[in-house]
Amino acid sequence: MVACRLLAALALSGCALSHAGLRPGVATRQDVLGVLGPPAMQWANPDGSSQLSYPSGPSGYESRMVYLDAGGRLVRIDYVTRDEILDTIVAGMSEADVVRRIGPPVPEWTANFDARNERALEWRYCSDHSEIARFDVLIDRDRNTVRSSMRITEDCGRGVCYCGHSS
Repeated sequence: MVACRLLAALALSGCALSHAGLRPGVATRQDVLGVLGPPAMQWANPDGSSQLSYPSGPSGYESRMVYLDAGGRLVRIDYVTRDEILDTIVAGMSEADVVRRIGPPVPEWTANFDARNERALEWRYCSDHSEIARFDVLIDRDRNTVRSSMRITEDCGRGVCYCGHSS
């Protein structure tokens, strides 16, 4: 029982021991691309390290960020659409910072509200309570910053929809 809890905690923390055979410190960028395919977005850091985004929306619930060191070796893979990470999205953050933290939103669900000069971005995820939910971020278009955020639990027509964490 303790071993199961430890493994679950490691997986949820983004420190998975293995992800489809990708091991930190061993797997290369090419290995990551071979297993996960091309990222939806990627960023290069001043120190030569990089970050790759693998969103799962609109149908999936778990988006991942892959971190590579300056030599192109895998550092870690984090599941970023988790309550703990979503809690760090706060008013005043830039839209770019939000996307870098949790990946791109579902494009089909992005909406502009001209009367309020606001853009709504949305992600689908599996909450810590194993409920299918959506995370919305409202962006002030003048400042390109987060105005507010909220979570909505999906309704399947028969009540709350449940999901399971596969990590």
